[in-house]
Amino acid sequence: MSEFSTILLLENDEHYVFFFKRALSSLRFDGQLRVVENVAQARHYIQGLGQFRDRQYYPLPDLVVSDMKMVGHTGLDFLQWLLRHSAHPEIPVVMLSGSATPSEHQAALAMGAKAFFRKTGNFVELRERIKRILEYLPELHVHHP
Repeated sequence: MSEFSTILLLENDEHYVFFFKRALSSLRFDGQLRVVENVAQARHYIQGLGQFRDRQYYPLPDLVVSDMKMVGHTGLDFLQWLLRHSAHPEIPVVMLSGSATPSEHQAALAMGAKAFFRKTGNFVELRERIKRILEYLPELHVHHP
C-alpha cells in the first residue's frame, strides 16, 4: 500500500486538469494525482490493464473524482461499473461537473457517489470545493501537518 494518497481524476478538459492540480498544490496535498480522460481508461486503470499495469506508478486510487460528461461514456457509467462490476467497489467516488442536470446530480448520489460538486472558473471557489473533496479520502491516508 502506498504511503501517500492517490486520487484518480476522470477529466477530459486539460485546462480544468491544470486548475485542479493547481488547487491541490495550493492546499499542500502531498499525495499523487493520476489523470485519465475517459471511462475506458478509468476502467483499465482500476483493473491494472495495459499502460496501467505498473501498480507502483499507477496504484489503486484512494479516491476517484469524476467529471460527468466525457466522450463515449458518462461519469454515471463509470460509477455504475465501479460499484457493480469492478473488484474495488469500496473506492469512494466524488462527482465534479459543470454541465450535469439536476436529475444527473440526483442519480449520481442515488447510485452511490459520495458527493457532487459543481465546477467553477473561480479559483478560490474551486480550491474550497477541492478542499471539501479531499475530506472523502479514507482517514488512514489523510496526512495532517
